[in-house]
Amino acid sequence: MTGRPSTDVRPITQPQTCPPKTQHTPPEERRRAGKAPYRHIIGIGDSNLPYPTPPSVISYSLFLLLSGLLFTLAERLWPRQPQPIARKGYALDIVYIFNAEVVGALVSIWLGRMYGTHFLQWREPLGLTALARQPEWLQLAALLLVKDFLQWNIHNLLHRVPALWEFHKTHHSTEVMDWLSNWRFHWFEIVFYQTILYLPANLLGMSPTVTFGCAVISTTIGHFAHANLRWRVGPLKYIINSPEMHLWHHVHPDAGPQNRNFAISLALWDWLFHTAYAPAQAPKRLGIIDAKTT
Repeated sequence: MTGRPSTDVRPITQPQTCPPKTQHTPPEERRRAGKAPYRHIIGIGDSNLPYPTPPSVISYSLFLLLSGLLFTLAERLWPRQPQPIARKGYALDIVYIFNAEVVGALVSIWLGRMYGTHFLQWREPLGLTALARQPEWLQLAALLLVKDFLQWNIHNLLHRVPALWEFHKTHHSTEVMDWLSNWRFHWFEIVFYQTILYLPANLLGMSPTVTFGCAVISTTIGHFAHANLRWRVGPLKYIINSPEMHLWHHVHPDAGPQNRNFAISLALWDWLFHTAYAPAQAPKRLGIIDAKTT
């Protein structure tokens, strides 16, 4: 028995293939590619980081905005001395905020590439990754101590080496102190600090969250130390920087001793190395003999 040829013609299909697997670069290779583990400080997200993307520029900018508002409010409620918000040099210090942010961002990007290229290969041979494997609270404490001790020594040099003082005196040119004074720095000093200070964070392989936390703590204490507040911190003055000590660091040469209280965040270095000076009263005059800024 014969029948008609079948009209049910089925299209020829190609054999199914699995989609290509996404190639995931191992964490160590991503690190060797020169990615900066601290770019989050200036808010540059990096999807190739071997850990979750850190807080963005919005997070740090919001922190700066909120902390500024809080310190401005506190200075209105508990002022050391009455002074208007728009005090002498106010507009100049606003400009210095943007100066610090822009210069800091550019330097951070450059350092990320440089340190990532030249120093990451020494982590494993020198056993420098051990700390990065510890809990983040321990990393934070270690980074804060190392970074702050480096800053204390650099700050000391900025006062004692005449060529460096020419840049640092910009910071001391302020004659009226409040939290905004924490931002008045010559651009070269920002480069000088960051070139040295980002080395331990990069070389030790600190996570972005730890480095971000260290930046927030340092900035907050810096704001507090410069703030126009009548608060005294009691026994904590032996540990953290505060207005009662930092005012005397900014004292005018005609009104008190010079080269004291070099603390940035931690005052303990000044007490250990006998550079602390903390009388009960505040200095009568701030600034430098030549108050012209660069």
